[in-house]
Amino acid sequence: MALSYLFALGATLVLELIVALVWGLRKRELLMVVAANLITHPTLHIILLIGSFFTPNIHLVIPALEGGVVLAEYYLLKDLPERKQGNIFLLSLAMNSFSYFIGLGFYAIIKP
Repeated sequence: MALSYLFALGATLVLELIVALVWGLRKRELLMVVAANLITHPTLHIILLIGSFFTPNIHLVIPALEGGVVLAEYYLLKDLPERKQGNIFLLSLAMNSFSYFIGLGFYAIIKP
C-alpha cells in the first residue's frame, strides 16, 4: 500500500510539474507546486482512506474532493510572483485535471 501511494504521489508530481512548466513556471515556482502537492496529496488520500471505512462508494465523492484540492492549491500558490501569476486558479485547475484524468485512465488500465 505504501509503495502504491508513493507511486501515485510521484506520478502526480511529475504530471503537475509538466503542466507548471508549460505554464511557464520555473525554479522557485516549481518548488511551490511541489510543496503544495506535498500538503494536498496526502490530505486527500487520508480523507479517502478514512471515508472508505464508512462507505463502499467513496469513489463517488472523489470529484468533489478534487475540487477542494484545486481550491487549496490555488490558495497555496496565489503568492506566485506577479509575472508568473496569470490566473493561478486556472493553473491549479489545469494541473489537477491533467493529473486526475491521466490517473483515472491509468487506474482503468491496471484495475479491470
